[in-house]
Amino acid sequence: MALHGADCRIGYPLGITQDNFYDVNAELMKQALAKVGNPHVLVNLISRRVRQMNAGGGLGRPLVDVPPGTGAADAAMTEVIEGKITWEYVNEPPTE
Repeated sequence: MALHGADCRIGYPLGITQDNFYDVNAELMKQALAKVGNPHVLVNLISRRVRQMNAGGGLGRPLVDVPPGTGAADAAMTEVIEGKITWEYVNEPPTE
């Protein structure tokens, strides 16, 4: 089955619009990537944490001090940089 027209559009993740898609801090992204080492893992960490913050509740606030108006993705990357978010591989990634 082929997709055509509006059916093949790719949407933005929840909370992201065309206007704020590129509003993440590039320097924070570089520092977070250096800490994590794998861009795919970083994307998963940040997206899961942003979902938690957007959902509210006990995990709805950043675990670090960030200036007012800081986006959820920037706050999540700051959490990674400062070691407030940890992760572990269930299955070790293949070595290249």
